[in-house]
Amino acid sequence: MEIALTPLLRKELPKLGWLASLDRASGNLLVYHGSSVEYHDGWIVEGVWDDDFIRGDFHRTGNFFGSGIRLDEGSIFFVPSKALVDRLVYCNWRDCLLVSNSLLILLSYTGARLDVHHDYARESFTILKGIHKYDKDITVQHPEIQHFHQAFYHNLTVNDAGDLSVEEHCRSVKISTYSDYLQLIENTLRELQKNYESSARTHPITPLSTVSSGYDSTAVTSLVSEFGVKLCFTSRKSNSILPECLHPKASIDDGSPIARRLGLEVEDLDQLQIEDDELYFLAASVAGPEMTFYKMARYISEHCQVALVFTGYHGDVLWHMKRKPAESGKDIIRGDTSGFNLSEVRLKFGFVNAALPFLFAHSINDIVRISNSDEMKEWRLNNNYDRPIARRLVEEKGIPRNLFGFRKKGVTKYYNYPLNSELREEFFAFIKENFGYSKLWIYFYSYMTKYPVLIIMGILYVIGLGTLIDKNRRPGLRFSRLMYIWAANRLADTFSRKLDWRADEGKQNKGIDLTDFH
Repeated sequence: MEIALTPLLRKELPKLGWLASLDRASGNLLVYHGSSVEYHDGWIVEGVWDDDFIRGDFHRTGNFFGSGIRLDEGSIFFVPSKALVDRLVYCNWRDCLLVSNSLLILLSYTGARLDVHHDYARESFTILKGIHKYDKDITVQHPEIQHFHQAFYHNLTVNDAGDLSVEEHCRSVKISTYSDYLQLIENTLRELQKNYESSARTHPITPLSTVSSGYDSTAVTSLVSEFGVKLCFTSRKSNSILPECLHPKASIDDGSPIARRLGLEVEDLDQLQIEDDELYFLAASVAGPEMTFYKMARYISEHCQVALVFTGYHGDVLWHMKRKPAESGKDIIRGDTSGFNLSEVRLKFGFVNAALPFLFAHSINDIVRISNSDEMKEWRLNNNYDRPIARRLVEEKGIPRNLFGFRKKGVTKYYNYPLNSELREEFFAFIKENFGYSKLWIYFYSYMTKYPVLIIMGILYVIGLGTLIDKNRRPGLRFSRLMYIWAANRLADTFSRKLDWRADEGKQNKGIDLTDFH
């Protein structure tokens, strides 16, 4: 099969979004892409890796953030991020293999939609099983497609015979000491910097970072402050479980004193007025949307062509004193799905999520051993929130010990209806039409969820609403999960209205009218 890659710019798509349609019979590979996706002969990419940009060999490295497509030696490589904050989604439809870095785009192109009576918790949280055991199927409604599939970490490869396979590689390296680990990270950052500063890029990349009073993002920002990062973002408030009236400092997560000591400018993440692009935060998974980063996303959209945002996702696992019992070093088992909730919004606003702790994550056994070694004794606090490697990374940059790393905090917000008032009314109408619950019931439920779960369940049981998911696995009263379904389908509908997918398909899809499936 001789492959011909044809890029098709679609400005209506998210800036970094793309969808590939491969006709296995002809070898024609059409790639619809947004305005900031890089295209060179034989490859497209929205990402950064530790090699010369112009070579385009992102399919051969274990240190890649973003996504892309590479033709090489007669095969096609569809490449996801090596950080488990992003994925690819794909399906076979008629005679074509469809692959995208966005569930929303694939829904729009095929006319499929998420099932309002299906609980998508499995699809959303399955990556917590690790990169070898997660469930690949995503349930959709479509007359010809039963499931989409998701691909984390490993490349999808189509050989010259048109056969699809998954490349599975465990790229672990031996790390003996803290100095070895630091040198590996700094060498990788140096190569990443050459890549994102390459003059061969059509769309210049602005490196940014996040910082807090915790360990992970603070350690990452300490590292990248010497590799071109000038600006970072911080949130003054976290979602501490302690009420502010009882412990005023518990919710403070301000990392600006640290950033200033590192010589960085700081932007506060105090929220702007929320517009209808809140949908992109809701449409990634059923987990709580990371709306804390709304202002950062808007800043990137207004001031950067493309941004590379260094984040600390997975530091809670890699830099912990103990590894998870199921983690063998090859699986990369996460502690939560934070960061993945930005997987759609980052495409819309134009940033790559460079979750730095995923570098050398396969070597977790060595890294945990180093955390517990005698050489790290000076940086261990011997409490329940103790990450000596992260602490050493920060303190050796001159940051005083008392400024960070004493209480676990988070920025993910959980709520049951959109913050934007117009979207909220649309969501209420969706719930009423599909489940019969009124606006009043949703407000009542949301109010009650502020109290301990046993009280909630008792009251709901008394009033006859005790089952949050019935025997048919319907989402029931889990309005936060229903928001995900509603938002994803809503955005897929929007793309379908704006794009004429059939305009350039020609013979590729045999003249199928996609509107029949909407």
